[in-house]
Amino acid sequence: MAKILIVEDDERTRKLLKKTLGSTPGTSVIEAENGAEGLDRAQATKPDVILLDIMMPVMDGIDFLEVRLTSDDLSRIPVVIISALSDRAHVVAAVSRGACSYVTKPFDPTKLRVKVDKVLRDYAGR
Repeated sequence: MAKILIVEDDERTRKLLKKTLGSTPGTSVIEAENGAEGLDRAQATKPDVILLDIMMPVMDGIDFLEVRLTSDDLSRIPVVIISALSDRAHVVAAVSRGACSYVTKPFDPTKLRVKVDKVLRDYAGR
């Protein structure tokens, strides 16, 4: 069973992501509303992939990535950024801190599902 953690402060986007990704049999979706909550949920559940927004209250996505790198358990979990920020500086900041992919909002749900499935295949067993 694939466990997907969605770290997103916008409830509508979280629900769309959950509907898009949780509809596949054998997939469970865990939700968090900010980076700090996301780290707690990631530590507790050890998801197979994390979908992470950048602009969030309490702890943003870039800080989440930096903290994640200090944890042996969490640093192995692939992270896909999903953000409205599409400028080069944010993409570079995220990828240089360990994000494996970057998707801009608004996103196509079908393309996102394909991307997440590919990440799950590519990182399986790491």
